[in-house]
Amino acid sequence: MMKFLNTLLFKTNLKTKIQTRFINHINLFGLNKPEKVNKPVNILVVGAAGQISYSLLPRLSRGEIYGPDTPVVLKMFDLPRLEKVMAGVKMELEDCAFTALKDVQIFTNPSVAFKNNDIIIMLASFMELSANMVRADLLKSNISLYKEFSEYLKESTNKDVKILMAANPVNSLCLLLIDSLKGFINPTNFTGLCRLDHDRSIHMIAHKLSVAVNHVRKVIVWGNHSNTMYPDIRFAEVLIDKEWKKVMEVLKDKEWAKNIFVPTVRGRGLDVRKARGKSSCIATSNAIVNHLRNWLVGTEPNDWVSMGIYTDYAYNFIPPGLVYSEPCICSNGSYTVVNDLQIDEFTREMILISAKDLLQERDAIANIIK
Repeated sequence: MMKFLNTLLFKTNLKTKIQTRFINHINLFGLNKPEKVNKPVNILVVGAAGQISYSLLPRLSRGEIYGPDTPVVLKMFDLPRLEKVMAGVKMELEDCAFTALKDVQIFTNPSVAFKNNDIIIMLASFMELSANMVRADLLKSNISLYKEFSEYLKESTNKDVKILMAANPVNSLCLLLIDSLKGFINPTNFTGLCRLDHDRSIHMIAHKLSVAVNHVRKVIVWGNHSNTMYPDIRFAEVLIDKEWKKVMEVLKDKEWAKNIFVPTVRGRGLDVRKARGKSSCIATSNAIVNHLRNWLVGTEPNDWVSMGIYTDYAYNFIPPGLVYSEPCICSNGSYTVVNDLQIDEFTREMILISAKDLLQERDAIANIIK
């Protein structure tokens, strides 16, 4: 009887293996097609010939926002003199044979490029960040560029387009677009990239506590993407021995947070520029992908992300009408501010310093475009 059962079991396992191999064989040649094919997503990258874009485009083409089963139509826009550069990048992307990449299109005419998009990533800048860059000069040089872009966005055929500002100064340029496009595109469809500062904070905490980066959550970066931002770890948690604990309770070096962590996060961008002579490209492109994936798909359970958003009255001491980084929970392209956190006096002071920074930039823009 035992011999019979062993023989039967062997034949059953063999049949299962053959069926599995046959199914995999069918899938390999595309014969077992899914019942539903996802609608292609049109992603426009503005400033597509730049270095950040060069790091970003392969990741978008791989389907890292919605997943590899959602086709991507990648639209590249830049100045006419950079058309040849974009053509070279297009060839490289095609040579990668990314399964998610449906098409790559090149544009030098903004009136055509800015129509019919689902996602727009703003990278374009008249000036490249350098170690000795004066922020006021960067702001002044880019205002006219984004004021012009706003006129083309008014002709957008998709009023639900999601626009991510990643060109510096991020918060103020994002606000410029929001103010210029009121009545055309909802302010909640714009966000500013502060995820790089958020991710830097997570890495520093993980490194300090000798844990994996995915074992750190609930970090906040408040304010402007500048040296006045405030990385806040009072609510941050770390997974130790299968239990989530407050970072501030686990930290033995209490002065580290104030004297090392905050200044390092604030100055990391400048440190990178001094070291390599150029701004961060790999980390910025990674932050863009992380930001978009969380915003458009969703945040992890029991966690939040830092996003530059159009302020309302979630925290009544933050002036309304700014683009300010706050903790957000996201789902399917919408976000909600985590508005029930207890803010102590020191944190409130740091938040207001960064808000003052943004108010000054807003006034500077108003004076320039008069």
